[in-house]
Parts: sequence; structure tokens; C-alpha cells
Amino acid sequence: MSLRAALLTMIGNAPRSGYELKASFDGSLGFVWQATHQQIYQELKRLVSDGLARVQEAPARGRQVKKVYSLTPAGASALREWLDRGDLSARRQEPLLIKFFAAERVDVARLRDDLARARERAVAARERLESIERGFAGARPEGLPIGPRLAWLALRRGLLDAQATIAWVDECERCLPAPPDAR
Repeated sequence: MSLRAALLTMIGNAPRSGYELKASFDGSLGFVWQATHQQIYQELKRLVSDGLARVQEAPARGRQVKKVYSLTPAGASALREWLDRGDLSARRQEPLLIKFFAAERVDVARLRDDLARARERAVAARERLESIERGFAGARPEGLPIGPRLAWLALRRGLLDAQATIAWVDECERCLPAPPDAR
């Protein structure tokens, strides 16, 4: 998945300001794709430059104007092309795992610290996703309209990923040599 596809999807659903797009990344979309404020605005600028999005100024509370981005016909076509691609499976790039292949050089204590941080991030993600999941109030996914149903399925993927990361870190902790002070 690319940031471009994520932004085209969001502005294709409804015109949005950069602030609203960032809020989506911090909220519901955050369990499948992360982006910083700077990355979002750089990509929005490219989308406008490439003719895939248009920007209009609109009145804003507390400010004079805000920029609102919407999809152009070319942007809708680019989004459709992306949606129609067959294989969108992503390869994970996890720098932490590279350390596991540097066994002769790795500092196990530092690796344990890295694993602890990975666990903390996964626990925070799990808690955030469980909070979002509670918003579905026990609704059966089969009974949801297609939009919320697909959002729920994406949420479940993020939740299962967080749970798997926690379990994997726990397994690493059991398998790594004990710290010197614990022997």
C-alpha cells in the first residue's frame, strides 16, 4: 500500500483538509498505515501537481481559510487502477528483524530493550484497536453495510497483528540468553 493510495481513497470518499486527513491517520486508518503530518502534506502537493487531486480554499473556524482536497477524474482513474491490481500483498520491512541476522555482533541486552519497545508499541496499538472495536458494539460483521464491514475486517487485521507481535516478543524473551544479572 502506498501513502498515495491511502490519500486518494480518503479524498475519494469525501473532500478533506490536511488536518482531517492527519486525524484519519491518527485514528481509524492508523491501524493499517502510518504517516506523519509532513509526509501527508508532501504527498498532497504531489497529488495536486500530478492532476490527481484539486485543492480549494474553504472557510474555517478560528482561521481565515483551510485547504480542502478532493479527487479529480484523473485521481479517480488512478485510484480505480490501484484498486484493480491483483496482488497488493505487502512485504514487511522490520529493521528489528535484521538484528536477528547479526547474531555474532548483536548486543543481546540492547536487543532486549528493542523488543521491550516493540512490545510497548504493540500493546498500545492493541488497546487503541480494542477501543475502536468496542465502537462496533458487538455488531455482527455480516450484518454491517459493506463500508463498515470492510473497516471492521481491516481493524481485525491490525488487532491480530498487534496480538501476534506481543506473542512473538514474549517468545523471544523466553528464547534469548538470560541477562547477566538474572543468572
